[in-house]
Amino acid sequence: MISCSQTTMELDGIVMKQPVATNESTINALDYLANLDFVKIRQKVDIAELITPWEVQNRYEVCDANDRVFITVTEESATCQRVFCTASQRSLVLHIQDISGQELAQIKKDFKCCAGGSVCAKADCCAMEMFVERPVGQPIAHVRQMFYCCFPKFHVFDGYGKQVFEMTGPCCPCQGPGCYDDLEYPLSNSGGSDSGAKVTKIWDGAGRACCTNANTFGIHFPANMDVQKKLSLFGAVFVLDYFMFESNDNE
Repeated sequence: MISCSQTTMELDGIVMKQPVATNESTINALDYLANLDFVKIRQKVDIAELITPWEVQNRYEVCDANDRVFITVTEESATCQRVFCTASQRSLVLHIQDISGQELAQIKKDFKCCAGGSVCAKADCCAMEMFVERPVGQPIAHVRQMFYCCFPKFHVFDGYGKQVFEMTGPCCPCQGPGCYDDLEYPLSNSGGSDSGAKVTKIWDGAGRACCTNANTFGIHFPANMDVQKKLSLFGAVFVLDYFMFESNDNE
């Protein structure tokens, strides 16, 4: 959408009003995020994945409750790891950018050959983790898969390694025929109290679910939550996606 403001121009002694286009790309994405209490992270469907067995680099759009896109997320990863490793194993960098292409933050995941098992998550070499950096090279949070038996559990830590949230989810993460409800992953504070935040795996319809691996998530959080904590919940979403919902022919 383009809005117009008014400015003036003098030509031959006549003052004329001229429209000046103001594109949405001029908004400050982090300032905009700071005032929201809900965002949707929607994975884009890639035609190459529909017609070939190859896993491609994922792309996502982050939008508000009115579906206004203000942030994009793009995966950077090696082709051989996407083809021969599971989503929870492969290393990657997720570039978080505003819609003008300016990088706002990065989310990084290291390669771990045995990542993805819940029983082995007590070992650092097996626990799936993602690190959120803003600016690049300066960690502000990381999200780690924890040991669990039935109900998935993840901890969110700040840049100093202090736990700030615990995220838990349902025992059965299935969506499909007869299971059309959204899946909720509430976040509690480190002391166990309700944080007012939760991640939701949104049911997108049978066609999208059956024919693609593209997922949609919602994040609810208090509008006054610190923007760095909101970014840390982006990390929680992508840990969920790559750990539980992203798949390829090798998994």
